[in-house]
Amino acid sequence: MMMATNPAPERPPAPLRPADSEARRLSGMIFVAGQSLASRFRLYGREAFAEHLQAIAPDLGDYHVTGSTAGGSVASSNNYFPNPKAEGAARRWWWNADTGTEGPALVEALEAIEALGARNWSALVFDLGQHEAIWKALGSERSFQDIALSYAIAVPNVLRRLREALSPADPEALPILFVPLGPQKPSGRMRRAHEFGPFRAMQYEIIAATPNCHAVGSVIDMDMQDMLHPSQEGVEYYARKVAEKFAWVLKGGMNRAS
Repeated sequence: MMMATNPAPERPPAPLRPADSEARRLSGMIFVAGQSLASRFRLYGREAFAEHLQAIAPDLGDYHVTGSTAGGSVASSNNYFPNPKAEGAARRWWWNADTGTEGPALVEALEAIEALGARNWSALVFDLGQHEAIWKALGSERSFQDIALSYAIAVPNVLRRLREALSPADPEALPILFVPLGPQKPSGRMRRAHEFGPFRAMQYEIIAATPNCHAVGSVIDMDMQDMLHPSQEGVEYYARKVAEKFAWVLKGGMNRAS
């Protein structure tokens, strides 16, 4: 059996200079927002994304992948708080479900968008929810209902704010590629998450209710380094799935949750 290859230590890509879009003759840019899977796609999956997109839809051109993936849980509220044992980025949330205000992770993403200035944004890739599912799997005292309520409030607001920043003239015109939770060869502890299925079903409900939002196909075959992080092979598989949905949407695919 082939051993999984771990990605190299994370190192953020060089900032995109204002002239890069013209110099590279980019067709557009893709903004990635999310957690562990989104982060590895942004850092290590861009080449696989570009190669697969060129192979399946060469007429679409070249796209630069950037984004902000420095947040952990989606929501913070009186019913559910980010994992107090987490460190660094994982302690930062995206939305406070009680106060209706932006969390530090969303603030950072909006600042990143503003710093890039006016761009030709072609899509938003959104992948948030792993931490909520993992913490329940690890024995969180919070009920599934508590976690789900905060998540269901937070996600539409996070999507709305990101869209408003990326496409202020017509937010709903910007396609969202939503990567729902999937059984990515989970560890034994992850298999104990009895609410994992309903949580994923709730994500599909959010996708269906959000205009121009499209579910990226199942990543069930993605090779995992551990229960949160894919191997390099897994990252490349993930990138190809995103490329396939991106091409489908740009070629006129309709809003659907499948």
